[in-house]
Amino acid sequence: MKKENKHISTLIVIGFLLVSFFFNETKPYKFIKFYIDKYSIYYPTLLIALMSWLLLSNLRHRNKENKTLVIITTENDNYYRILPYIFGSLTIIVSLILIYYSIFDFKILIQVTFIGVLLIISGILYEPVNYVQIKKEKLIFNIDNIKKWIKLDKIKSINIQSDKIVVLEKSDRINNIDHLNMTTIDLEKLEDFLKSNIKTNTEIESV
Repeated sequence: MKKENKHISTLIVIGFLLVSFFFNETKPYKFIKFYIDKYSIYYPTLLIALMSWLLLSNLRHRNKENKTLVIITTENDNYYRILPYIFGSLTIIVSLILIYYSIFDFKILIQVTFIGVLLIISGILYEPVNYVQIKKEKLIFNIDNIKKWIKLDKIKSINIQSDKIVVLEKSDRINNIDHLNMTTIDLEKLEDFLKSNIKTNTEIESV
């Protein structure tokens, strides 16, 4: 089973912003200090743009089930749903306190407050984006933004459980998709999906 990670670019952008904030505090070199002092006012705007893009990306995944794809849930989905509320609320509260006491630039604090609002909205609109897909003769698992896939003709059997999916290859190699959190309805839906889309002689069962 092969892996792909589609969010490397997002991590690079976030990492750049975090490193920039760090240098803004430590200021180890003069040319870095000049660069940070000149462009740091744009960081809240960049964060808003990044979060808006992530929010729109999440919206594109809503209700996207079709004949080649089925949504599944994992243990992390509850955390992903709750964390935006926590961080969003804290961001808004801290920003309002700083605005009240006239600490820091007012425009930047308004932008930071808006970031908090976006976080809360992302929590409200959150839906699991993990899925199982059959495409181009491949069985694809997208779990926590990590994509794994295996060719259909290499699969010997698929065992579906509430907390994991076990894919056994014809070479007897075992592939585990762990940390799932599926209900009985989810299990039945996934089993029906696999049986209707995998035409090879593959054993498929749910427990």
